[in-house]
Amino acid sequence: TLESILHVIQSLTPRRTYTENEYYKEFQLLREEWMEELEKRSSHDLLTSHRVLKELRELLRRDAIVISDAGWTQILVSQEFPAYMPRTQLSSGGFSTMGFGVPAAIGAKLASPERQVVAIEGDGSFIMTNEELATAIQHDIPIVVVILNNVGWVSIRDLLDLTFGPGRNIATEFKKKDGTLYSPNLALLSEAYGCHSERVEKLLDLRPALKRALDSGKPAVVEIMVDRKYPNTGAKGYGWWDVPVPYYLRNQL
Repeated sequence: TLESILHVIQSLTPRRTYTENEYYKEFQLLREEWMEELEKRSSHDLLTSHRVLKELRELLRRDAIVISDAGWTQILVSQEFPAYMPRTQLSSGGFSTMGFGVPAAIGAKLASPERQVVAIEGDGSFIMTNEELATAIQHDIPIVVVILNNVGWVSIRDLLDLTFGPGRNIATEFKKKDGTLYSPNLALLSEAYGCHSERVEKLLDLRPALKRALDSGKPAVVEIMVDRKYPNTGAKGYGWWDVPVPYYLRNQL
């Protein structure tokens, strides 16, 4: 009978909770170590991408939808931004499509209008599809865009420096002819579209600016001039990206 079969199955299956599993215990230890590492990255007084993610996570509701664009933002969010519920962290995926963030945020907000929706962008990615802010204004879609502005394609700059040696990156920083850094004021650009818009250059101003954007009830952009010096720019590398190593850096193999 079915009752007999169930009795046999129950007698063969040891009763234990998953918390007693050795793998689970090991995983919890590794998680604690990782959270300590994140705390170290975001605890100093510099205005870093790490600190932005920490402050934003504390301000957002647990069911908020967060979209990451290409570059360091994608890598940092996947490693450092806790997701508490399914389908609350959207990524441009392996092809790392630049400009994914703003249009994806609009789509997510249309699908879940009652939830907070935030796109975390690099300045390079934002420049590619910022015109979609006009769509958000036109149709009253209150997304929030957080721009981590490091004035360049800095994920590529760091990759080139780490792979080919310091100073061997080409055309990855936004500079004028005299070598000075150049960035358009993306906050002013967003204001021209009609967005609630702020530019943050000091750590003290970060949290209030994020909160005002979230509370604005309209499309909002917070441009944050983050520290652009490695390793504060990026995340910890795991595994190996199969990029050819030049002969003069054979010790990196």
